[in-house]
Amino acid sequence: MSKWNLGSDDITPEKIVSILFYLIVTSFLVWVIVNDPTNFKYGLIYFSMMTLWFIASLFDLSFRNVFRGGDLIDTVSEEPKKKRPFQILRNMSTLQYLIIVFLICGTVFFSISSTGKLLVTAPTFQIMPFTQSVWYSSFLVGLVGVMETLFFFGFIFPTVYALIYMRTREAIITLFASVLISAFIFMSFHSLVYGTANMMASISVFVFGIRECIFIYLFRSAFLPIMDHFTNNFCATWFDTHIVSALI
Repeated sequence: MSKWNLGSDDITPEKIVSILFYLIVTSFLVWVIVNDPTNFKYGLIYFSMMTLWFIASLFDLSFRNVFRGGDLIDTVSEEPKKKRPFQILRNMSTLQYLIIVFLICGTVFFSISSTGKLLVTAPTFQIMPFTQSVWYSSFLVGLVGVMETLFFFGFIFPTVYALIYMRTREAIITLFASVLISAFIFMSFHSLVYGTANMMASISVFVFGIRECIFIYLFRSAFLPIMDHFTNNFCATWFDTHIVSALI
């Protein structure tokens, strides 16, 4: 287990179950998108992202510490508590972690419902041909956040962190640089794919990316950022809003 890897080399039941669960969930959404010709572009994009994430996860589990004692390709799904950076977080129980997840997601939900402003732009696709249920529509859009979180913050961020640490051997510099680079990549993706070119939307996406990276770094778990992203996207359809706020 290397210093420069946010993920661990431990193959635990929680990690295997989480990877399989996320794979099933994302495969379902890709199927939904691909079955509507108007969403073929998005289906192709997300299918490619999830394929890369899954390959990286398998590589991370199979080829451990093969480069100077660490992994160049790193992923974070559900890592052991011993990987968390602070003792208070390592001592946190699962129940306490779930309470934090509930409080953060609850705050996001009530913030969006009261202000009508999303934390980050959410794609709604053309999902109404499949259902007239706003619950189901909101759920599908929420799942898009699952895929983006796994790819950008469960794969890109840990890998960027590993690559920078390998060069600098400075933890603080590595953390700041990898967070900013990963958030910028996330923002660029939204700008190119969804056309979020205005300044407020771009700032919102960038700050949201920083937020998700921090969650990954602190808890070494994809569950909190996934639920955070899912809640934002769910609210996009549930409250029928596309307005974003640069202030999170």
